[in-house]
Amino acid sequence: MTDDSSLDDMTSAVITVNEGGRGFIVRGRNNRLVITAAHCLPFVPPAVSFSFAEERTYAALLAPLGQQPAIMAECLFVDPVADIALLGPPDDDAAPDELDAYEELVDAGEVPGDLPTPISKGLRDAFWGAMGAYSH
Repeated sequence: MTDDSSLDDMTSAVITVNEGGRGFIVRGRNNRLVITAAHCLPFVPPAVSFSFAEERTYAALLAPLGQQPAIMAECLFVDPVADIALLGPPDDDAAPDELDAYEELVDAGEVPGDLPTPISKGLRDAFWGAMGAYSH
């Protein structure tokens, strides 16, 4: 059972993704990331290992909960069958102002620590396994 303060902390990590979708801010290895449903993405990036960042980057995708999306994010992982996606910051060389807006958004919420459940561990393991040693 969680107390009201931990529930408030978790709720502050929920953000708007695209039009009407939701995402959850989580701690990544080097930065904060967003987990969302794959169907919230405007399009699925190309399924090739040599795609360009701009093919995986969405303009005006994220926002604080209840606001109109205006913040850019890059898709780091997507599984359309499982309907899950992992979003990260846009490329800092190509869009430094957008990176600042992303970091301001994901740093604003209180991100809960590791949740001691098999489900959260399974999700984390699946993402990090798929991502390899990703670092931005």
